Amino acid sequence: RILNELKEKCESVFCKTASDRKIFSEYLRLKRYLYSSADLKTAVPVMISELNWLLKGSSQGRKDSGIRVSTGDIVYIDFGQAYQYEMAYQHYGLVISVCCDKAFVVPMTSSMKAYRAAYDSADNKEGHYNLMRIGIPAGLNRPTTLYLNDARHINPDRIICKVSRMDPHSRLFHEIYSRIRRIVLPDPSELN
Repeated sequence: RILNELKEKCESVFCKTASDRKIFSEYLRLKRYLYSSADLKTAVPVMISELNWLLKGSSQGRKDSGIRVSTGDIVYIDFGQAYQYEMAYQHYGLVISVCCDKAFVVPMTSSMKAYRAAYDSADNKEGHYNLMRIGIPAGLNRPTTLYLNDARHINPDRIICKVSRMDPHSRLFHEIYSRIRRIVLPDPSELN
């Protein structure tokens, strides 16, 4: 029943001509095939993301989600689909700033592989500088790594919920901010 309602909603939003309906039918056929051949661990985050987009991001004049974020918030985000080496689907993130109805966020992971690979001035000077260890933030329960090079602006409707907060006046937040600036906006004199 829910799938039929979603299909009808999609058709009413996207299918204005017979050609659109044919493309939409082919797309659904392909999706059905992909989901039937995928394992649940792979399929569930994709379906959650698509459902979030259908409910929150695909319609004009949608209702405000009501989630207000500010600098320092740790939030759970649906990053949506991505290409290789980009953060995708549902992950935590740190809000660095809010500007012009968008939040600039840095994705987070609790992956021990990323944690071990991250640069650390004390015990991993050969680590990846784009990965930053931040310990165990309040509200989370594992050592966490930031993907600084994946920092980006997002529509706040991608934010599922607020989890915790990091003091934006803290030394750690200023270190994060400084590293992002060096990675995302390097000094032009340091470019090749």
